[in-house]
Amino acid sequence: MKYTITTLMMIAAFVATAQQYVAQHLTPPKTYWQSFGYQKQPDHVQTVQYKSDSLGYEPTAVLVKSFNKEGFLIQDYTHILGNFASETAHNYVYKNGVLDSINTLTTNQDFSSTRN
Repeated sequence: MKYTITTLMMIAAFVATAQQYVAQHLTPPKTYWQSFGYQKQPDHVQTVQYKSDSLGYEPTAVLVKSFNKEGFLIQDYTHILGNFASETAHNYVYKNGVLDSINTLTTNQDFSSTRN
């Protein structure tokens, strides 16, 4: 009896944890300019990340988000600089104002994909 209750408690905990994990990863991506917290509707938003040390600082990555005239995200571009340089573009495709697919293009062809 003792082992049955322990087993049932472990199964219940596993199911609850699995449901939280699935729900967390099935949320739709941010696609509208206000969902990013911007005060005004932008055309492009560019962010540069830097590495700093005692000798100074240097850029390590450039991130660019592009929006269309309706305010929807159309491209999320990342350019990583340095020894492991790469470029990745996530192109957002809409049909009738609803996100239809995200196409990923990268300089490493093993990681390019089209998701519907």
